[in-house]
Amino acid sequence: MSSIAQYSLGRFRNRIGECKQREQRLRFAILGAAFVATLATGCSARKTPTPLVDPGRDLVLRNVTAVDTHDGHLSPDMTVYINAGKIASIDKAQSAPQYGATPVVDAQGRFLVPGFVDGHTHIIDSPYATNYEALMLANGATGIRQMSGGAELLQQRREGRLFQSISAPKLLAMPGRVLETTNSFSAKEGIAEVDRQKAEGADFIKVALAQPQTFFAVGAEAGKVGLNFEGHLQMGVDPVRAVNAGYRSIEHLGPGITILTDCSTQEAALKQEIAAHPLKRPPPFLNSWCRCSSARSRLTHFLGKCPSITIRYPACNASSTPLMKGNAEASLRLSRRAVLGRFRR
Repeated sequence: MSSIAQYSLGRFRNRIGECKQREQRLRFAILGAAFVATLATGCSARKTPTPLVDPGRDLVLRNVTAVDTHDGHLSPDMTVYINAGKIASIDKAQSAPQYGATPVVDAQGRFLVPGFVDGHTHIIDSPYATNYEALMLANGATGIRQMSGGAELLQQRREGRLFQSISAPKLLAMPGRVLETTNSFSAKEGIAEVDRQKAEGADFIKVALAQPQTFFAVGAEAGKVGLNFEGHLQMGVDPVRAVNAGYRSIEHLGPGITILTDCSTQEAALKQEIAAHPLKRPPPFLNSWCRCSSARSRLTHFLGKCPSITIRYPACNASSTPLMKGNAEASLRLSRRAVLGRFRR
């Protein structure tokens, strides 16, 4: 090959190499721009999520299967007319009237069910609240009961500042600050907390950790001021007696071995042991720490990430009790220590 041909071929290869480099840089630039756009969209979505459908507009769903959740009956090929965000009519597709220029969605092969209510959530006080709300709505939850509140959140709701996007389920109920030994150790403190939360606009009183005498005093005061009384069943409190005292719902099975105690073959011995190890008032610094919802949220998140780390005070040292070692009750002991031995809501 002549030197001229070699020179030309070399120039050609160099040009190809330059083009490939430019193409590579362009690809990285496009990917980078796409990443930045995605990140910006994701960040903005947490603040002002954009709904796919405006719930206040008119809409027609055609060929949808309507589900009767009372008996499970399915009605296929239905036309549903939604006027100003509310269902106005449900007709068979063949006999349904025309709705002019109203937007139509062909829902063939899909099912229409009433919105679900998630009765136990902890999302509103989360830094990712809007993400969770949009996800819940996308999965059919149109209403929620928030199980952790506080004076700040209740005030924001009263003033209309509590963020509620149309991409979020409706907030149906929320308590004030959760009742624990840090703010309601004695019956007197519990009663005062109930009265305070009534004035703040709480929808119900949630009990997380309390002495039996405080638990029942709180229940009596809640009934007196017209608030529902619900939450965790307490150690040393019989579930039947709690329900008869007005406890509207029992969340989880704890703290501790509460309901499980009544199912044990050693029920009497367990109850005697529980009574011998009552709760004690926690250190004062925990009370001031827990007044701050953000600090409480960070602590709960930290403990959730580090399950081997515990914050104990004397009331939680139940490891030396005989029934809580070995034998058939060992797993119950671990459950009790996991909840009572760690400061968590």
